[in-house]
Amino acid sequence: MPDQDEGTPARGRLAQTVRLAALPDAYAGRTALGLGKRLGGRPAEVVAEQVQQRTTERLFATLGHLKAPQKWARRSPPWRQFS
Repeated sequence: MPDQDEGTPARGRLAQTVRLAALPDAYAGRTALGLGKRLGGRPAEVVAEQVQQRTTERLFATLGHLKAPQKWARRSPPWRQFS
């Protein structure tokens, strides 16, 4: 399957399913990396916040890419609207 650039929405159910199915795997990878950082001496709260922020960014990027990439590009991410 050829790679699509970020401005083009995924076409077809299979492409969308693959993108959505990759989200838990990516989260598991970020969590494992966070565990390594915690073992390296970083505070648990800081590591957990980084993992949560990256997971949220990836989730919204993936959903935006699947449905309406031009709409998400114009708006700031929802978690930054309230800070």
